[in-house]
Amino acid sequence: MTTTRKTSAAQAETERETAETEAPKTTGRKGKPEPEGDGIERVTFEVEVRGTTLKLSTPADPDDWPAEAEVAFEQDQHITAFMAIIGPADRAKLRGAGATRRDLREVILPAWNEATGLGED
Repeated sequence: MTTTRKTSAAQAETERETAETEAPKTTGRKGKPEPEGDGIERVTFEVEVRGTTLKLSTPADPDDWPAEAEVAFEQDQHITAFMAIIGPADRAKLRGAGATRRDLREVILPAWNEATGLGED
């Protein structure tokens, strides 16, 4: 099922103004695994994108990630992999906040790496 988000013109203008005046940043809160209703343990973390604080979550165990994420990682498509991992609800949050590629590379992916411990030796 696909959900469509509708915004008013005034809300869209406010979002554009906010996007132009505020830089994205992480909130500095480290994620911790939390079980969900589906039995999959998840890591939840917060990021700030264009003045909006977003709470995102991903499965804690890479074995619970969607198969298309593995394929994307093998092709060095990290943003595509991450978008598959977070799922449609969190992708809608990012779209609603006006997240850009720069936000993903400089704020969101580093916050996710920190929350999950990915990239640590």
